[in-house]
Amino acid sequence: MISEWGEVFYRAAAVIAGLIVLLIFASCFPQAGDGKAVIDIAPLVLAATIWLIGRSCRYMLAGR
Repeated sequence: MISEWGEVFYRAAAVIAGLIVLLIFASCFPQAGDGKAVIDIAPLVLAATIWLIGRSCRYMLAGR
């Protein structure tokens, strides 16, 4: 049962991180015509951190 929770946490974290990345790129494209297309690093770091926390939950709870 615990290994199933690890998978749930991992998948939820992956979905949240993916949504953050999609929002980053969605906010970047409207500014591309103005020459201001800059991707912020902080949200990318946040998405990576959320994904890594989910991945660590996956392996720690599964006992791998």
